[in-house]
Amino acid sequence: MSFLRTAVASAALLALPAVSWAGGFATVDFQQALNDVNEGKIVQARLEGMYTEKKKVLGGMEQQLMAMQQEYEQQALVMTPDALKAKEREMMQAQMVYQQELQKAEMEFQAQYNKEMEVLLGKMADICEVIGKEKGFDMVLERNAGVVYSSGPDLTVDLVTRYNATHQ
Repeated sequence: MSFLRTAVASAALLALPAVSWAGGFATVDFQQALNDVNEGKIVQARLEGMYTEKKKVLGGMEQQLMAMQQEYEQQALVMTPDALKAKEREMMQAQMVYQQELQKAEMEFQAQYNKEMEVLLGKMADICEVIGKEKGFDMVLERNAGVVYSSGPDLTVDLVTRYNATHQ
């Protein structure tokens, strides 16, 4: 779907008369800018900390599951059929809780990531618009959003510098 949108947008841009693009266009690499701005590094560290903490908790749960499995295997031959069924139910319940916690952690992480990126990218888009206008460009394209066949200026360094100066 995004390929189709990019193709249609590219065709529309090519169909426009050259006069309307007198200021030309520039590009920016938002992914590189996210990695390079100071606030992006802080957000990345915060997200990595969140991931590490969740990984510790889930790792502990996984170790408990492995210990339960090992205990089950060691005692299976001497357990009564009822005790075996009870142990299997206990293990299945623990596995379900683990899977739910894993899914919950992934959803929480993704929600936090999306929230952080929305804020950062919103600030960057605003700054990029200002830089583009100051430099007289009609349009600033995200370098990774489509195929760009141009030697137009890359505003990524300007964006990172201005962002760091504005948002300390």
